[in-house]
Amino acid sequence: MTSPLADEEELLRLVADGLSQVQIARVKNVSKQAVARRLKNLAPLMEARGIQLSYSRQPKWGDWIPWPLGQTHWRNHYVIKMLRLLGRKFEGRALDESEQARLDRFIAALDDMPELPGGRGVVTYRGPDEGVRIVPRRPWDRGYIRWPEGVEDTRLMPPKLVMPDEPYMDEHELKIAALTDLPASERHARIIRLREARSNRDRVDMPRQAEAG
Repeated sequence: MTSPLADEEELLRLVADGLSQVQIARVKNVSKQAVARRLKNLAPLMEARGIQLSYSRQPKWGDWIPWPLGQTHWRNHYVIKMLRLLGRKFEGRALDESEQARLDRFIAALDDMPELPGGRGVVTYRGPDEGVRIVPRRPWDRGYIRWPEGVEDTRLMPPKLVMPDEPYMDEHELKIAALTDLPASERHARIIRLREARSNRDRVDMPRQAEAG
């Protein structure tokens, strides 16, 4: 039987395209060790062609926990465990039946929280004292995590797993969101402009209030 790694030209093309050993192993449905052995044999040819193997680290589920939890007990909190499963799901890694069922229940709960303004929640972290919290989702929150301010969000989320831009929380925003004859992108853009105008107005009013005080 021919080895999945027998075609050296195809293998070299995958390496030249920037795939790591782990990625090649997944593509060819073999072990990383098998890929490593094969590439070791091809090392002289790779060197002659100027092809270098990529050692860039692939995303891990821990990248979906954007807060420095340290050694606090929050590391093993139920919500954090669910976010780890969510990260694996977003990355296309398989979940077993039990894991998938637990994640589905968690997501369903976040999507239906009538006690919160807007009815949907996202997870945030407020430090070791307050820990993990579920807060009302804002239209600009991506996914189910309130990403920390000032931290680059590099998650690549499949569209089907990205939450929609609704619901909104202000009566004026809800009126715009109800204009279903407009594309969702246009409704969202109008709401953003409304917020910017409100923010600018608030900044103008603050000095006047200070003078009046």
